[in-house]
Amino acid sequence: MDNLYSLNTLFNNFFKKQPVKTSHETLATYDDGSLISGGDNGSFYTHINYYTMKTALEKLLDLSKSSYTFVETGCAAHGTKSTLLWDQFVNIFGGKVFSVDLNKGAVDETNHLTSNQTLVTCSDSLLYLPTLSEPIDFLYLDSYDVDFFNPLPSAEHHLKEFNAIKHLLHTGSIILIDDTPITRDWFDNATNNHLYNTMKDTFDTEMSGKGSLVNKELEKMGATKIMHQYQTLWVL
Repeated sequence: MDNLYSLNTLFNNFFKKQPVKTSHETLATYDDGSLISGGDNGSFYTHINYYTMKTALEKLLDLSKSSYTFVETGCAAHGTKSTLLWDQFVNIFGGKVFSVDLNKGAVDETNHLTSNQTLVTCSDSLLYLPTLSEPIDFLYLDSYDVDFFNPLPSAEHHLKEFNAIKHLLHTGSIILIDDTPITRDWFDNATNNHLYNTMKDTFDTEMSGKGSLVNKELEKMGATKIMHQYQTLWVL
C-alpha cells in the first residue's frame, strides 16, 4: 500500500476532522502557507497541530527506512495525544518510540495505551536523554509547560534537552517543537483565546514559546525550517 495513502488514513482517523469549529481546532492553511478561517477550503476545521505533524511525518517517510526511531520529551495521552500518534506510526511503518516524562501517572497511562514498540520512562529528561545512543530520526520536544508571559524558563530547558541529544541527529532528521506560535493567531482557539488580546502589545516573535532558543540553535546548524504555525518544524 502507498505510504502517503497509509499516512493520510492514519491522520484522518486519528484527528477525526470536524464539520464545525471546536475550541481546540483553529486556523488552518492552504498549501502555500496562507491562513484561512477553517479547514480545507473552509469546509471543516481541524486540529491546531494537524498540518505540522502531518508534514513532519511525510518528511520522515522521505528517509525511506524500514524502521524509524522517535524520541519525545513530555509524553502525551491527552491533548494532541502525540505519543499515541507516534506509536501508531511505528506500528504501520516500523520503528520504536522513546518518551520521557516526570509525571508517573501520565507515564503509566501512556504506556498502557501504547504498544510494546513504545517505551515511556519516568525521569527528568536532562538525566534520561544522555543515556540514549541510537541515531534519532524524529525528535519531538514538548516538556516543561510554557508560560507565554514568561517563556524563557521553558525555552532554556528545551535548549538543554536539545543540546543533550543533538549529537544523535543526522542528515534528514526531523525536529518538531510544540507550543511555539509564530503569531497570536496560532494560540488555541485563536482570537477567542484570553491570551490573544492580553498579549496584543507584548507578544514577542523572538521569544514566543518552548522552541524559541532551539530555533536559533537549529539555524546555526544549517537546518531547514519547513513550517512554523503553533509548532515549529525543522529538517537537518
